[in-house]
Amino acid sequence: MLNASKPPLTDKRLRQAIAWAVDRAEIVKLVYFGSHVVTAEPTPEPSIWATGVNAHKGGPDLAKAKQLMNEAGVGGGLTLTYLVKSQVPVLVKTGEILREQLKKIGITLEVQPVESGQYFEALVGKKFDIAGAWWSVTVDPDMFYNPMQHSTSPWNFTGFKSEEADKRLDAFRYTASPAARKKMYPGAGALVPGGRLADRLQQRDPALLDEAQRERRGPALVARAPLRGRLARLVP
Repeated sequence: MLNASKPPLTDKRLRQAIAWAVDRAEIVKLVYFGSHVVTAEPTPEPSIWATGVNAHKGGPDLAKAKQLMNEAGVGGGLTLTYLVKSQVPVLVKTGEILREQLKKIGITLEVQPVESGQYFEALVGKKFDIAGAWWSVTVDPDMFYNPMQHSTSPWNFTGFKSEEADKRLDAFRYTASPAARKKMYPGAGALVPGGRLADRLQQRDPALLDEAQRERRGPALVARAPLRGRLARLVP
């Protein structure tokens, strides 16, 4: 997760720069030994909700990441912390991989493994820059987006706030028709009330780093989420 509640990550251009710098395929390969699939959605294939929406398709794009950092006024480089529970070694390893990836765009990432109590205290208090986390979801993406990214949610640990995003999330949640919800979710455009939910959130608040990883366990799907802090953890 990227902490959007305090500088420098209050600037969405820096959050987007990080998202463009992340090589999710490399994380899947080196951390999970290819047992996961790369995706930008909370419900990956096979899933009735999977659409292939990815606002950072084609990444990593280091040139675009550096351009965004320059626009955000941090082109000279900066240091960020990566908060992670020491009891979850795969997320510690993810932080180590991210450290090497972000180094390429001038970001020094300090990996800070801490005990569970310290981790949750820092997470709830938003005393972090980037945090490694996880989230298990049902097949309905509402069970991910609303808890993690709605402004009023107690599970919104990144501090991301957007009236536009809230309206899209509310419209998606309270629309009863499955067919209508499926049109609203991926990127159907302005003609559909609340449409382009996944695309707009990915652009405005790339909060989840490890949203790229999904582990298959028989018929069940377990979603492991940081990064998106949907790296982690999305719209102008």
